[in-house]
Parts: sequence; C-alpha cells; structure tokens
Amino acid sequence: MASSRQTGIFDKVMGVFQSRGKYNDYNQAALDEEEGRVALTSASVADIHETGRDEAGIALLETEPQVASKRKRLTCCTVFGYELSVRMFWRVVGFVLGGYTLYLGFRAFQWALTDAPTGLENKPVFGEVICSATAPHIYNRTEVTIMTPISTRGQDHLFDIRGAAVGTITIADGKADATEVVYTMTLRSNAAGVVEDTKFIYPDIDADTGVVTRSRLIIDTSHVPATNHYKCMRFDITMYVPPTLKRLHVASHANATHVRFAPGTRAAMENLIVTLYTSTNRNLIETNFNVTPEELSLEVYEGYIVGEASIVKDTSVFTQRGDGVANVKFRPASSYKSNLHTATGAGRSDFKFIKNEKFSNQIEASHISSRNGDIYLTYAESGFNGKIDMGSTSFTVTNAQRFDNTVPGDDTEPKFTHYHGSISGEDRIFVTSRGWTGLYF
Repeated sequence: MASSRQTGIFDKVMGVFQSRGKYNDYNQAALDEEEGRVALTSASVADIHETGRDEAGIALLETEPQVASKRKRLTCCTVFGYELSVRMFWRVVGFVLGGYTLYLGFRAFQWALTDAPTGLENKPVFGEVICSATAPHIYNRTEVTIMTPISTRGQDHLFDIRGAAVGTITIADGKADATEVVYTMTLRSNAAGVVEDTKFIYPDIDADTGVVTRSRLIIDTSHVPATNHYKCMRFDITMYVPPTLKRLHVASHANATHVRFAPGTRAAMENLIVTLYTSTNRNLIETNFNVTPEELSLEVYEGYIVGEASIVKDTSVFTQRGDGVANVKFRPASSYKSNLHTATGAGRSDFKFIKNEKFSNQIEASHISSRNGDIYLTYAESGFNGKIDMGSTSFTVTNAQRFDNTVPGDDTEPKFTHYHGSISGEDRIFVTSRGWTGLYF
C-alpha cells in the first residue's frame, strides 16, 4: 500500500515536470517563427483607422510570456490561511517578543512594589470575631463583676473559658493594694436565652479554715449550639491581676479567643502562661515589651502569636501542635541570662532578638520546628557573641563563620557548626528542624 502511494506521488511530480518541458518546447518553436508572433486574419480598414495601428500590428498575436513589472514576494510560511513574507514574519516575531518583554517588565515592577510575605496576611484584627459586639441579649442585662481570691499557699490562679462562644480577654494590672483577681465581663448573644445557660465554676475554699485550696474561675458556655450558625455568643472580659499573685494561667477552650495586655500592664509575677487550645486560625495573642513576668509562656494550637516579648529570665513561644504562625521580637529586660525557647509547628515563624543596651546578657536560645515549618531568625541586633548548632536539614546563614569540622561541646551540649563574633564567646543558639531555617546576623 505504501509503495503504490509513493509511486502515485512520484507520477504526479513527474507529470508536472513533463508539462513544463512541453511548454518550453512550444515557447522555443514560437521564437523561431517570425520572432514569436503568429499571423491572424487581416484586420478591416475601419479597425486600422480606429486604432491608429498598422495592419501587421493588429494581425499578430503576442505569444511571448511577459515579464512582470513587480518582483515576486518571498513567502516563508502560512499562518491561519495568511501567507507571511519574510519581512512580515520577523515583524510579527518582534511584536510578540516586545509585548512579552513589556509584560515581564510590568510584573517585575509590580513585584518590586509588593511587600514580601510575612505569614500575617490573614491575621485577624483584635476584637473582630464572628459574633457582633452589639448583639442585643446580654447576660444579667449588664456588665458583670466577679472577684476571685487567689490560693492561700501558692498565690496562683487559673482562668479558663470553654464552649462555643467567641470573644476577647484583656489582662491588666490591678490596684496596688488588691488581693483578689477582679473580672469585669460582658456576655452577649444574638438569640434570647442563650447567655442564661452560662455556668461558672468558682474557687475551692475550705469551709472551716477559709483557706483557698484551688483558685480558679471557669466559664462554661458549652450549652450554646455550636452547629447552629444563626446563633452566637460573645464574651469580652478584662481581668485585673493583683500584685500579690505569683502564678497565673490564662486558658481558653472556647471557639475562638483573642488575648492581649492592656497598655502599661507589667504583670510582674513569677510565672505567666497563656494557652489557646482550640484548633482555629482565628485565635490571637498580642504581647508587648511592657509585660515582664520572670517566666513567660505563650502558646496557640492554631492561630497567631504576634508582637514583642520581654525576657526577664525565661520566655517561651509555642505553636508546635498545629500550623500556628508566630511573629515576635524579643528583648532582655534584666541582667539575668536570657533563656529563649521556641517550638513551632507547620506554620511560618519569624523571631527577632534585639539587644537591650541597659544590660549585658548571656544569650541561650533554642529553636525547634517539630512539624518542619519555615523559621526565620534575625540576630543582627542581638549583640550575639558565641557558637551556633545549626541542626536544620536546609538552612541559610549570613555573617557567621562555619567551623571546618564540627566542634564538640561539653557533656550537655551538642556539636557546633558555626560561630559569630568571638569563637570563645559564651552565647549559644541551638536549631533543630527537618525543614528550612534562615539565621541572619
């Protein structure tokens, strides 16, 4: 079949060449006879007079092929049925390349004007939660004040809010002579009867001695129908912390919670812990340099931890249980050794350490990514002077020297990979991650 098809094509091609050969023979014969002209019948006298031509000029038929006055245009290709000349083809190519170059230039200009992503693009605004702050149905029809004694022996206190409600918690310093934690709160809903189901759990007090064995306030909003999207409950709580309180744990198992510290609040206690347990990216903790407990721990399962955190003795930030995002600046607030611990999860983390010129602190910082989220560490303004253990699968380190061979530490320290400043400096940074870490000096 293929052979016969090829033969047919060959015959057609040969037929074209044969026809051209016959035309050439005819043309040659015509040139040999009367210089290419063939005599026809004689013209009439009237024709001669009308045309002004002689009889021979009219009676002869032009058989010589005429040479075209215009040169034949060279074509290179056919696009959508249009034959393009070589010149037109290159014009089209130039137009396309020029347009593409302009497009790339516009994108580059747009990229230059766009801020680099920080991971905070979807961070909620404090107080903007699902339920409106103007919902009409209010618990007890007014703001509620609750005074809670702290534990007698431990001088500690626990606050926990639970259930399907959403809202805000603001931590503030109490009066100088206060001995109790004072709560002012507004509980509201867009549906009648919802807020009245709220339950409160108060401290345990020995009836005989009056000793507060367990200081706590738990608010249970579990009776709110969480699956009913037409009903909601909101809480707005301010807690005033007495100066005699040593340990405070603020916890939330509510649907979504925003926590912040009132302006000027120091919360100068031994230990302050804030934990948001719910897995929702609407959780938010905002902190600032004024807050100065000796030990500070901030954690979200999901959501955001943002702002500034002081380091008196020990400060910790945790997002390791989910994909929470952390963006925090740290600064020493005492002459103690600055211990910083971060344990992050799948979300992005940005941490910046800033030196406090009032103090000369030794820095010991550990950064762990348990779920391989990217970590950005900026120590350019920290005054760091010492060794680094970069235990990250992928990393970028700037302005630090790398040891030719890893340098072993003592029995409690791993091997070091880099150093910044003096090789004999006492500061330490430990990084552990199977993801990517950027460390910038």
